[in-house]
This record gives sequence, C-alpha cells and structure tokens, in this order.
Amino acid sequence: MSEPFVYIAGAGPGKPEYMTLRTSELIKSVDVIIYDQLVDKSVLSASKDACEKIYAGKRAGHHSMKQEEINDLIVAKALEGNKVLRLKGGDPFVFGRGPEECQALIDAGIAYELVPGVTSAISVPMSAGIPVTNREMARSFTVVTGHTAKGEISDEINFEALSKVGGSLIFLMGLGALGTIADELMKYGLDKDTPAAVISNGTRVDQYVLRGSLSTLAEAAESDPRVVTPAIIIVGDDAALDYRSHSDRELSNALIYSCGTNEICHKIKARASEKGAEVVEIPLLKVVELQSSELADAIEHIEEYGIVAFTGRNAIQAFFHEYKASRLDIRKLSGIRIASIGKSTADYLYEEYGLISDIIPEKYNSDSLGDLLVQESHGSRILIPRAVKGSNVIADKLTRAGAEFTEISVYDTICAEDIDTTIRKVPDRNTYITFASAQGVENFFKTGAVIDGDIEVVCIGEYTARALEDNGVQDYHTAGVATADGLIEEIIRIEKEKK
Repeated sequence: MSEPFVYIAGAGPGKPEYMTLRTSELIKSVDVIIYDQLVDKSVLSASKDACEKIYAGKRAGHHSMKQEEINDLIVAKALEGNKVLRLKGGDPFVFGRGPEECQALIDAGIAYELVPGVTSAISVPMSAGIPVTNREMARSFTVVTGHTAKGEISDEINFEALSKVGGSLIFLMGLGALGTIADELMKYGLDKDTPAAVISNGTRVDQYVLRGSLSTLAEAAESDPRVVTPAIIIVGDDAALDYRSHSDRELSNALIYSCGTNEICHKIKARASEKGAEVVEIPLLKVVELQSSELADAIEHIEEYGIVAFTGRNAIQAFFHEYKASRLDIRKLSGIRIASIGKSTADYLYEEYGLISDIIPEKYNSDSLGDLLVQESHGSRILIPRAVKGSNVIADKLTRAGAEFTEISVYDTICAEDIDTTIRKVPDRNTYITFASAQGVENFFKTGAVIDGDIEVVCIGEYTARALEDNGVQDYHTAGVATADGLIEEIIRIEKEKK
C-alpha cells in the first residue's frame, strides 16, 4: 500500500482558467478528490479514470457535511493509501477552514502539502473592474468574513475600527448580513454615500455586479433576483470604478457552451477566446483507449495493408500508442497511403507524427471518406482504427464495393461523471451551445438538460443534426465545414447577422 499523502489546494475564484498550474496537475494525478461547492465541476473531468471524486460542499443554508466529518473523510481516504486532493474554492487559508484540515492531518500523522489558490477577495473585484487598491483612492484593503461561527456579525466584528481604517473593505460570505454590515459601518461614522458594490458569481459567465452606496445597496440587493450567493461585498471609493475587460473582437458579445470531449472543448475554447468569446466547457464525453490484440496484430503485419484510414485524432492517438508499444520503426509505414477524414485530422497527424495524408475528402464526413476510399482502394487492403460507437457508413460503402478492409475498435467514448450541464442565458450577451458529435447530443439530453429558445444551437454536421432532431431540437445551425473552426465560423456568421 502506498504512503498516505494529502494535498490541500485552492481552486481559485471560480473560472477554471484562474486555477493554478500546480492544482491543475494534481487533479490529473491523485487517487481521490474531495471538493467543495465553489469548485467548477468541469475541472474534474481531467482526473484519471480510477479517481474517486467526493462532493463535500458546505454552503450557507445547504450544508451537506459538517467540518468535522470532512476532516474525518480526508484522513480516512488518506489512510487507505491514497493520494488525496482536498480541493477548495479560492484559497484554503482565506476563510477556507484549511488550517483545521491541516491540524486533523497532523493529529493523524499524515503528510501533506499546501497549494495556494487565487483568493476571491481580490480576483472577483478585479473581474468586476474594481481595483481593491488605487494610489488615488485606496492605499490598503481589509478582508473580513461576513459569516461568523456564532452569534451576530455585529457582536464579533469590530465595525468601529473598520469604519475608520480607510481603503477598501471586502466582505466574503456576507450577503445575508449586507443590511447589518451597512448599518454598522454608518453607525460608526462611515458616510452613507460611500460607494459600495455586491458581486455575485464572481469570474463566472453569469457574474453580476450591483453598484450603489452604503445606504442604498442592501435594499437594492434584496429586490434584485440576480444578486445571489456566492457573493462578495466591497465598500469604498474604488467600488464606484469600472475597469472591466473590454474587447471589440468578432465574438466579444458571444457566450459559448461547448459540449463534447475534453479535446474538442479545449480546442473550441482556445480558438473562440482569441476572437473575444466567453467559453464554458461541458466535457460530457471521456475518451477511453481499448487494449486490442487485434490492433497489435494488424500493426505487426502492417505491410499487408495499402491504406490506413483515420476518422479522427482519437483513432490516431490509439493507433500510434500501440505502434510505439510494438517497438516498430516508423519507416515500416513507407509505401502505405494514409487517409484522413478531414483537414483537422490531417493537420494533427502531421503536427504530432510528421506524416502527410495522401487521401482527404472535399467534405469532411464519413460519407465522403467512404466514397473516396472506394475510389482509391484499387485492390489495396484498408485498415481502419475506429471508435466503438462510430458510424458504420464507411464500412457499408466498402462492403458494397467489394473492397477488402479491416475495422478495429481502438477507443470508446463514455459519459463523463459529475458534469454541470446547466445552460444559462446571460442578459446582454448572445448565447450559443455547440455539439461536435451525435453521442454528445445524446449524453447531454440524458442528463435532463434543456435548451431554452433564446439560445442558438450549432452542430458540426448532419449526423449531429439528426441527433438533435431526435431529441426534439428543430431550430439549429450546422457548420459549413465539419471542424471546430467550422463551428466557430458559423457562430461568427450568426453574430454578424445579429448586428
């Protein structure tokens, strides 16, 4: 059994990109992840297949575990011989109960490592365009908890001192006590017209900022349904400032929910973000490579094939992982033609393995590749590494043409666990959802997710479109080219029409 070890790490303020590199690396390697309410669940999809993920959230009014129970859980999982990641929103040592968890590990004799996170106290105001310090207005900031362990907030916090300290006052977890906070500060002399703001869902796509003054903010927040937890309150002259990110790029007004594998979600996010879009990844599908003696045998006798046809990068990865395991010289592929279903697949093959595709259809789909393979086979035997749940179109066309071929399932796509499929329409932003496969569509609707009429649906091709129709979606757009770039170009086209 391995030595028990625990990492207590901060996941940052909410947006996955604001998580530290160290924490991202740990998610991929540990045996157990114990996470809280404020962690964006999409980051968990990067964990290894055998990783056990346990929700141990605590949120005002919605406690699922007491802190003592969480401490016991961390210790128990570590003592089983696991590498455990305790993943907490923000920074574990900023009102995060991290010290209590450290003490529990010390008492149990378990080694641990602390991994700092980006605290919401400074990052959330920044995302709202509010600097917590400013040479002209605020030369300091004070961070205060708005949620105390016992008693009234006014009994446990020295508001008289806070009202005189100057600079920016930042209250975490204080939405329920906003009225008391304002009254106490004014009671001890802070001007009623002092600028104040409350920021809900900070750094996330549905972030909302309500601004006002110390005397008006509580009443305005109570009547505004967009003011929800998690929320941060900031009081001080800087709260009147608004330096939020501004861009006039092609997709600056677009919010895109990207559904698919981690790979396609990352690709769409990288490309669309460059054009100004806000992108939320929904990694519904996880790719699992299969151990295949049939593939190993085909590679061992690869010279018997005249064409190797790839229908996507997952097939390429699985093929070359096995090729490398077979310890064969890459030159053994000399003289074998390579087919790719589209330009994106061909580009990946060249970028990663230095191989140029000989056969690429004009239309990037199974129909076109199947037709082209029939034309190009000329009696050659064809090897097709493929997905378990892939289309049978290519095989059907080759069978009807009497072509000799071997299909081998080398990977499967399974439904990822614990993925948040909530699609939110954010006011004043055009909202889209993209689907890159029919299976992604099926898994999305299996979760019980719905798409309201204000959200534009964009799919990658005809098979994905059919899956949408089978699930009752009739109003959708189809990319002109069946690639991630094609999906983005279609969204750009729609955006231009909306202007």
